[in-house]
Amino acid sequence: MARSKEFNESEVLKKAMHLFWHKGFSETSAQDLVEGLGIHRSSLYSTFGDKFELFKKALGLYRKEYSQPAIQMLEEAENPKSTLIKLFDVIVQEALEDSKAKGCFMVNVEIEMAPHCPEVSSAIQANRKEFEMAWYHFIQRGQSMGQFKKDASALAMARFVFGIITALRVASRSNTPKEVLDDTVQIALKAILEDNRQSPRTL
Repeated sequence: MARSKEFNESEVLKKAMHLFWHKGFSETSAQDLVEGLGIHRSSLYSTFGDKFELFKKALGLYRKEYSQPAIQMLEEAENPKSTLIKLFDVIVQEALEDSKAKGCFMVNVEIEMAPHCPEVSSAIQANRKEFEMAWYHFIQRGQSMGQFKKDASALAMARFVFGIITALRVASRSNTPKEVLDDTVQIALKAILEDNRQSPRTL
């Protein structure tokens, strides 16, 4: 009779995601996984495959639990201007409260692995494309409502916003001061919002 598993696969995969998120792929050893996930090495490999297979599953879980809800939020936003301002506020606050300086898992992976791992690079590009399209439609709605400037195409502005957010996520890994993050957000909002007669962060 086959022996039943003594652990919850979903919970273990979530622990693996956070471990890779914090330490990166290269710095996460097999022993780190055994100790961090609380399961035997044989169970780890028989359930999830090797370290790289586990990593890919963890990256997929991140896209499901973090990327997809963010994309859905953009797609369902009724007030793009208000949503954008609140989103930047959340990103800055998360950066300031990130005591482990984890940043964004997807951005970390892009920096560490995408240049030399085609499979990971493809996953990163797919994630970027999904966000780019979500931001594109989000910006289009804001432009049609007169909230966002029209001196650049919606696609160009979508790529600009995605780039700014990526930069903020990277900055959060080095304990960047709040005033630096705030300055970046202020300039970004001034470049996007149609009405700049007031400080964008107070609208």
